[in-house]
Formats: sequence, structure tokens, C-alpha cells
Amino acid sequence: MFTSVNEPATLIRIEKLIHTLVHRGYRDETLVIELVQIIEAFRLCYREEYYYSPLIRDFIKVWTLIDVLCTEMQSSNLYYVISKNLIDIRAALICNYHLSVQEIQNYRLQEVKNTESLREYLSDLFNHYARLLVVRVDLKYYIDVQDQISFKLFTQHMEILRNRISNKDGCFKGVEGFAWALEQGADLGYHCHLLLLYQGADHQDGFRLGKMVEAKWQEITQGEAKSQESPQERGKAFIVNDLRYLQRFKPNNTIGVGMVYRDKPESVHCAIATALYLTRPEKLDQYLRVKLSESQKTFGTGQYRTRYRRGLK
Repeated sequence: MFTSVNEPATLIRIEKLIHTLVHRGYRDETLVIELVQIIEAFRLCYREEYYYSPLIRDFIKVWTLIDVLCTEMQSSNLYYVISKNLIDIRAALICNYHLSVQEIQNYRLQEVKNTESLREYLSDLFNHYARLLVVRVDLKYYIDVQDQISFKLFTQHMEILRNRISNKDGCFKGVEGFAWALEQGADLGYHCHLLLLYQGADHQDGFRLGKMVEAKWQEITQGEAKSQESPQERGKAFIVNDLRYLQRFKPNNTIGVGMVYRDKPESVHCAIATALYLTRPEKLDQYLRVKLSESQKTFGTGQYRTRYRRGLK
């Protein structure tokens, strides 16, 4: 029996179960064991108020059916109940599969819209400023604390971070533009790709700024854990501006971060192309399987036309 579970990994495991059932199939025994393990894990992270992706919603219907069967058969033994009703449970798991997959594919259409929105936003910024320092940071959690990070908590951490960016607090002083994308991976758990564009006249060291952003993320993610005697670190980051990482892109001149000059079109083009990774439609396996509401945004940028930006007509 589980005492805690990795929420994002559990949701991905549910999707994998249904995909596998449709495309390759399961031996009866294997399917029963997998369903028992997933149900026991999902009980611990399921939240009625969450808005789940289509295949997860399909699974919840089957889970509800199994609960009804447990009541009718007067048994709490999941293995026994599922085994006795496996034909019906198999059919229920995949009956809406093609409709659900089509709904997920619509995610690609939204990503295309996000790509064009980000391209326009970045083009405006690079045309407006003579030089901008581009910093990319991927914000995530240590793998051994991912079972402590619900999507609700991740959202709270992101709200605090976006507030700091908007207020230009501390390490975000001098930020002239930003973009973020929320994602979910089997290994990375919930994570955020963050793009920051700083005034090039005031900032030159992208890696140093990235380390400062990482420190801010660690501070935000510690939150209530600070009150513990030996608080376990939660947040960590991958800083794209690390020269050791960028060496592999130098021969092809495809770095895309660091100082970008308006009068060097190839530099601007490369920076925009690299930044569009945040919205690549082919990263379908990284999409969020859960949101706090159907309308919750998983991608966003700053505003180009604001009262503080000089030189706008």
C-alpha cells in the first residue's frame, strides 16, 4: 500500500496504460496487477476539484465503475473484483479512446497559436531594444521530493514567481520581457521553461543571473518547509546559459541565448528560434494532464505595450 505518490508520474502511467491497451494489449494477469497498483496510487493524489485531461477522465469513470462493482460484490479486494469483471473493464477503458486522443491532439493547435504569439512578442522586443540579454532557465524539483509536489502546490509556486517577475524584484530587475511554459514529464515531474530578456546595457552575465533565478526558485519552493528542523531542498534549475552546456552549439552557431543585438539579424533569428522551444507542438508527451480549471493557462508572456516601456507611440 502506498503512503505517498508521485502525482505527475501516476497520471502519465494512467495514459500509458490506456495507450498500451489499445495498441499492444495486455495479458489478463498483467492488466489486473497494473490496474490495482494504479488505482491505489491514484486514490492518494486524486482531487475532485482538478480538471483532468481526456484519458485521465476516462480512467476516472472506470475507477468509479470498479468502486460500484466492489459495493455490489461486497468486496474490497481490488484484484478479485477486477479479475471477475475484466472483460467489461477492458471495454470501458478504451471505449472513448479515439475521441479522447483527438481532444488531446487539439493541444497541438493551441501550441501553434502560442508559437505565433511568442514569435510576434519577441520580434517586437528585439526590434525595440538595441541589445537584450537572453536567459533561459528550466525550473523543476528534485526527484526525491516530487511525491510532495501536487499540481496545486506547483501552481502556487508559479504564481509567486510570476509576481516577482512582474514586480521586477531582486534578480528580475531589468527584465524587459519574459515567457513561461508549464509542462509535465515522467522523470522531471511538473516543471517550467522560463525565458527572460534583460536590458543589455545593465546586464551582461546570463549564467550569473540564471543562478540568481535558481536561488529565488529554491527560496519560493521551500515555503512552509523552512519551519522544519532539517528542511529538504525542493527546487532546482537547469541554466541554459551555462558555457559548458553551450559549447556543443557553438560550432553550428545555434546558441540562441546570451547577448542579442538588434543590428545582427542572424543573432535575433537564432534567439527567436531557440525560444520557440517553449511552444513546440511535437512535445506532446510533455503536456499537462491536470489543471486547476479548464481555463488555466499553461503558457504566457509579458506585455509588449506597457506604460513604462519607452519610445512606444
